[in-house]
Amino acid sequence: MTLLLQALLAARALIANPVTWTTGASARDAGNRPISSMSPDAVCFCAIGAVRRGCTLGPGLSVDYAVEGEIGRRLDAEVIRQHGPRTNCIDDSDAGLIIGVNDFKGRTATLAVFDAVIAQVRREEQIENLTQARALILDPDHWVQEIFARTADGERSHPLSEDACRFCAGGALLRVGNEDTLLIDSMAEAIERTSTRLHPEIPHGYSATVWVNDKSGHAAVIRVFDETIASLKIASLRG
Repeated sequence: MTLLLQALLAARALIANPVTWTTGASARDAGNRPISSMSPDAVCFCAIGAVRRGCTLGPGLSVDYAVEGEIGRRLDAEVIRQHGPRTNCIDDSDAGLIIGVNDFKGRTATLAVFDAVIAQVRREEQIENLTQARALILDPDHWVQEIFARTADGERSHPLSEDACRFCAGGALLRVGNEDTLLIDSMAEAIERTSTRLHPEIPHGYSATVWVNDKSGHAAVIRVFDETIASLKIASLRG
């Protein structure tokens, strides 16, 4: 999972509960007094305060300002998409549009903006990693069936092992996912949906991805990856 996605998820979690969300200040303490979002006494946050807090790499560490800036740009772009170029909330200015949504349109509208940006970033992450997984098995000599991975000598191997160089479709996903369970699951679900759509002949109860890899051949596997990546790109363009 990228730092961008980690920070977005952390920020959203901070304002997911109405009790930990606020308006009119970046953060507040238990006495409802305005306070820095970086203060250990902060107990509720506005969207911007949550983003800043979410962009720290750990307790007491500094803010990743590059990630914070990227999140701010993406949130404001999504505000424009959902609510138009002006919120008419903050001195009739286009700056800091997510603040206007937070303070004048409410928590539900704010979360909707976060959710749309998170979905977009997830798609981008999936596209990047599925493209890497596809590259691992593009050469038929680097693709295998009925096992996750093999060495150059054809011995059984683990997908994350240094000596693994030949992979099935699932093994390629495990390799690029590198133990990121959420990423691996999201890629696997996308590949499974495409495999099911392209191969309605697969018997009920079978994993469509495994069936295509082990029964349909290398070209069919690459087609599944290509169509999955293309579908995600179209979804990204639509927003």
